[in-house]
Amino acid sequence: MLKDIVLIIGMHRSGTSLTTRIVNIMGYTIGNGADIIGADAGNPTGYWEHRSFVSLNRKLLAAYLMPKAVSNFLFPKLKQKAAELILSFKDSCRIVLKDPIASITLPFWHDVIKSCLAG
Repeated sequence: MLKDIVLIIGMHRSGTSLTTRIVNIMGYTIGNGADIIGADAGNPTGYWEHRSFVSLNRKLLAAYLMPKAVSNFLFPKLKQKAAELILSFKDSCRIVLKDPIASITLPFWHDVIKSCLAG
């Protein structure tokens, strides 16, 4: 049963990947190997970011910049996708998610996580 969710937020190249990996080593689940954005020349030890979390944050950021009528249409759909992502970890007690854009989308995630943990 999902009990604890940690969101790592911060500027790019500020130690968020290291922090996420440490929290992961402490027993928090990030996701399956295919779900995780791997290492590259920009971060040779890995980003430790869940692909779907990053994708949703990019879509959220784009929705924030759209006209209100469009974003009002998109937000419920994005909220549903976000809840599905969080609930996909139902077999884990503790999860950690990281994406620098989450520092902007944090209020959205707070609402989604609160409703997922309550339900």
